[in-house]
Amino acid sequence: MSQVDAREAMVLDLLLEADGGVVSGQFLSEKLGLDPSEVYRRLNGLRCRGYGIQRLRGGYRLEQMPDAVGHLEVGAFLTAAEIGRVIHHREKVPSTNEIAFRLARGGAFHGELVVAEQQVRGRGRCGRNWFSPAGLNLYFSVILRPDLETARAPELTFVVAVALARALGESLEGPVGIKWPNDVQIQGKKVAGILPELHAKGNLVDFVVAGVGVNVNMSESDLPVALAGKATSLRIEKGRTFGRPRLLAGILDAFEDTYNQWIDEGFGPIRDAWLSLDVTLGRKVRVGDEGGENLVGEAVSVDESGALVIRCPDGGLVKVVSGDVATFLGA
Repeated sequence: MSQVDAREAMVLDLLLEADGGVVSGQFLSEKLGLDPSEVYRRLNGLRCRGYGIQRLRGGYRLEQMPDAVGHLEVGAFLTAAEIGRVIHHREKVPSTNEIAFRLARGGAFHGELVVAEQQVRGRGRCGRNWFSPAGLNLYFSVILRPDLETARAPELTFVVAVALARALGESLEGPVGIKWPNDVQIQGKKVAGILPELHAKGNLVDFVVAGVGVNVNMSESDLPVALAGKATSLRIEKGRTFGRPRLLAGILDAFEDTYNQWIDEGFGPIRDAWLSLDVTLGRKVRVGDEGGENLVGEAVSVDESGALVIRCPDGGLVKVVSGDVATFLGA
């Protein structure tokens, strides 16, 4: 962040701390060590970014924040120490994973974030497109550099899914579930998805790019016909819009907490948390692979590596490490 951005961020922090109250120009000047004209410049800089700052008798009051997801906006709410501390904000990208992968290969650090207002070639699991209209949702990718053997890399999918479900559940103040391995759902409809992509050096992880899409402020009329009845958004579920900067910061904070728990304690606690959020086990499922083969049976457990265990009609057990899962209604 440039020095100008840093000073504007400090002014913003003080306005936010006032929680709707009036902050005097003298207080800002003394607190930041800036002369009054410099404080005024920073306030105008914030106004140019879309912040509604009212000048009143006795000082200034923050009345409105822009619904952008840049460093200044997200950083105002972020408490994570590493995840999201460097944000690469773009208006339009092919996909955030594509940009993040390129940055990671160029040496970007653990925790750097690529976030976009729109994707034109957003990607989901199993080669699907991720519907990414401008300015309504969250599309972001986190660069991760765990000291890890590649055999354990699939665990990260569960780490991200648990963090995402926890954060969205807190924002919604209601139940959020996970369909194996990483589709986050509300009442059986998909609200968020995850696309992790790995780069390895030998049998060790070089980096992982964890791509995330969250349907935030789409209305039912915004959804394509193909997604009707299958997808939802936070706005559809709660009947109101959500501030994306605060929501993204909450997701990143939850992700850092969950990621650090995984690093410190291993996969066991993450698996337990995932199971507490699961909506797959105990149901009849159909799992399709990229070759078009389908396996039908009952989802009975998730093993210590994260594989889905299916009981086939003949009673045999099969472990599935990847695939597209469909659950049968009423099963």
